[in-house]
Amino acid sequence: MFVITEETKEIYAEFTCSICITEFGVADVVRKLVCRHYFHHECIRLWIMRQQVCPNCKINPFTGQYNDNNNALNNTDAQMLA
Repeated sequence: MFVITEETKEIYAEFTCSICITEFGVADVVRKLVCRHYFHHECIRLWIMRQQVCPNCKINPFTGQYNDNNNALNNTDAQMLA
């Protein structure tokens, strides 16, 4: 997880959170999943609590493996999202 700064805003200028369909801006908190997709931290935190897969590629962000099951989060997984 990281925060977009004035110095890094140009790097992420073309990136968009595919959950809220909003471009990243200065002071946004961003999370990169193991599949290398970027999202606003709060967007992906809420998404993963419901879906448990990357919304772009369906990879399980905790195992790095494809997962089409939507099982409940365990305590370790939930702590990683905090």
